[in-house]
Amino acid sequence: MRDDRNRWPPAQHTTQAARVFDGVELSLWEPTAIFMVTAPAFFLDQQLRPLAWPEAAKLERLQRPAAGRLALRLRRDRALVLEGSGGGSGLQTGLREAGRVLVTDMSGGYVFARLDGPLALSLLQTGCALDPGQPSASVLRLWHGFEAMICPVAGAQAFLIGVEAPWFDALWSRLLSEAQTA
Repeated sequence: MRDDRNRWPPAQHTTQAARVFDGVELSLWEPTAIFMVTAPAFFLDQQLRPLAWPEAAKLERLQRPAAGRLALRLRRDRALVLEGSGGGSGLQTGLREAGRVLVTDMSGGYVFARLDGPLALSLLQTGCALDPGQPSASVLRLWHGFEAMICPVAGAQAFLIGVEAPWFDALWSRLLSEAQTA
């Protein structure tokens, strides 16, 4: 496994406080660990079952010891695996033994914002075509020029939007600007 955890500049976003606007709340959401997994599509589908648009992320899974991970499909052969406090480091061991799989520790390399409220979807639709009725094989979108991962959160009027860590401050500023005018 390749370890890229120390390749990122120190986080600037740690002071971002949750912000509440009329119809939407913005907050910082960070998983405990993040892994980039590159493998044949059939392997990803069988082992990780990565989410594609508009499949909803079940964030409560990240708190359970046995199922403490969530995978987001980035492209046919690549997924970003998010682990929560209950996530196990068994991911690296299990995937390494499978062969033909590249696992890179990207912890700290991606940061997510959570948008909650009835206007969350319309706020995201200001930056790209985002139709829950039109499935896509990936969660990646170009949102106001940011290559972002966008997925709904199960059981809530909420969405996650994530970018590479160096771009998060600019994304956060844009989200604040859009939320103020929504």
